Amino acid sequence: MKKILPYFEAKKLKLNEVKASHIQNFCIHELKSISANSVKHEYVLLHKMFKYAYRMDLVVNNPVEKVDPPKIMPFEGKPFTADELQKLLDETKDDRMGLVILVTAMYGLRRSEVLGLRWRAIDFENNLLTINHTLTEVNVKGTTELHASDSTKNKSSRRTLPLSESVKVRLLALKAQQEENRKLCGNAYNKDWLDYVFVNEIGDIIRPSYIESVFPRILKKCGLEHRRFHDLRHTCATLMNQQKVPLKQVQVYLDHSDIQTTSNIYTHLSWDDKTETLEAMEKAVKLPEFGGTKRAWDSMKMPKTS
Repeated sequence: MKKILPYFEAKKLKLNEVKASHIQNFCIHELKSISANSVKHEYVLLHKMFKYAYRMDLVVNNPVEKVDPPKIMPFEGKPFTADELQKLLDETKDDRMGLVILVTAMYGLRRSEVLGLRWRAIDFENNLLTINHTLTEVNVKGTTELHASDSTKNKSSRRTLPLSESVKVRLLALKAQQEENRKLCGNAYNKDWLDYVFVNEIGDIIRPSYIESVFPRILKKCGLEHRRFHDLRHTCATLMNQQKVPLKQVQVYLDHSDIQTTSNIYTHLSWDDKTETLEAMEKAVKLPEFGGTKRAWDSMKMPKTS
């Protein structure tokens, strides 16, 4: 609402004075500065607002229903190659963000899931990692606040995955370091986030906005092309696909609501995959031999048109 209300207030429009043309102009105005996906969210919010106003007899109709929502073009992520990911992990192994990147890439987690990871969700004895908590930033009356929730994206998002030995070793080392930091800092250590895995040296939680600001700098330092942090999740799916992991297993591992999402968005066939697919087709179908004589080539030429 932080952008919607100021726009219509500036136009000096009351709720019952807003017409479809005003809604259309608002969407056009927003598309100049933000993505169609973001405008679609504002459109949905407007629709809900006027729907409620109509039910309360505050307006005679819902003007938003007369306006088509912005068309969203499907977004295709840009995953890292195996070599690029290896370089990123190598270059950040001693960095505060290194383990965040490793866990995100290994498990294909969403940003909210990796930052919401808590020590209570890790069973070191049985080597299990449970994803059941998220940490996001929300805007409340112009102020950005952290929102911690035990409700992940959907019910299936609450999933338990095996804890790899390499990740386990790094996590145990981090846990020991945090306990040492707590002793050294004493009362200065932030005890609000004691159960959270990814905090800094004085116990402050690593915020989503910090990830967004620091990740591009890390990539630049590593000499890697710019990508979003979320592309680590895409990378996880892509590399599993290249390792011939069945699509259904990838879907469950990454917590996609349907297998079409896994197929359409997160799997990107490499050139080797495409070559292998072509070779498989050539083996499946016996292609007729072509002699390549001049007469044969001449017979394939298109006739001249007058």
